[in-house]
Amino acid sequence: GAGIFVLVGLGAKIAGPAIAISFLGCGMACILTSLAYSEFASLIPASGSAFTYTYVAFGECLAFCVGWFLILGYGFTASVTARAWADYTGDFLVKITGQEWIIFFTELPLFGENVDYTCSPLSIAIIGMSTAVLLRGAKDSSAFNNIMTAMNLSILLLVVLSAIFSGSVSKENLTPFVPTG
Repeated sequence: GAGIFVLVGLGAKIAGPAIAISFLGCGMACILTSLAYSEFASLIPASGSAFTYTYVAFGECLAFCVGWFLILGYGFTASVTARAWADYTGDFLVKITGQEWIIFFTELPLFGENVDYTCSPLSIAIIGMSTAVLLRGAKDSSAFNNIMTAMNLSILLLVVLSAIFSGSVSKENLTPFVPTG
């Protein structure tokens, strides 16, 4: 998604270089979560996610709640990612073309100029395209997911390599390591 690109910038303003510790902690949590899921998967001979595990372990009522929580979580994740992609695309197009009116596609005021609630028509289009890909089936969705993952990893690798080879990584940038603490 867009989380690693958005959160690094926001977190670095607050935590400074110590944000690396946060990412290490998050990585450890992901490793432990995957180990827990593998343990569950070895105990239950049916494929599925948290819904299946909850159904087997606790019954239908709690599994129903977990299923709806999963749908709610996926909905929030998709909308936040689409909004971030739309904002990045809008900012990129404004910088390339110099046309400020393009922001209209990412920040359409809902209740007038005085209220800070905006709608992003580009985000709606991104969610529509993602839904179309998902409706094509598991094979196409998996191929699209693999392409997006490869693109994300390529961009991260490009950023890391350009930071290393440009000489912008220096010891002076690492002090103070924890500026707010």
